[in-house]
Amino acid sequence: EEASLRAAVAGGSLGAAVQLASEDYRATREALVGLLERVDGLDALGRMEAAEALEETDDAALLLTTLRSLLRDVAALRAGAPASTLVNVDLAERLRPLGESPLGARALRLAEDAAHARSALRGFASRLLTFDVLVDALARD
Repeated sequence: EEASLRAAVAGGSLGAAVQLASEDYRATREALVGLLERVDGLDALGRMEAAEALEETDDAALLLTTLRSLLRDVAALRAGAPASTLVNVDLAERLRPLGESPLGARALRLAEDAAHARSALRGFASRLLTFDVLVDALARD
């Protein structure tokens, strides 16, 4: 189960798969699921605090790849995919309600927003501004 999760999230990259073994990855993934679960209830200050917390990550690329995989799973669940087909199969029961929420309707577009944010950061965009825009997108109805 652990190896399947790493392989799916890493997209075939051995280096990324090794990074996924760390407790930091598990903590990052847990924090992102928590953010997705509460983002609809965040006011402007809460969204900014969430963006600041994301900005402090050591590995923004891994964070955004992980967020993208979670959002794709949310979209898959919304479309009726069985939990066994998810990348983050161990989180299916937490992601299922998100698929039924307003966030679920936007999950595919948000996954692409996460990919664009990753590209922007490679191009030396402001980390805080990039995460601020992303969190605002997550919070929209």
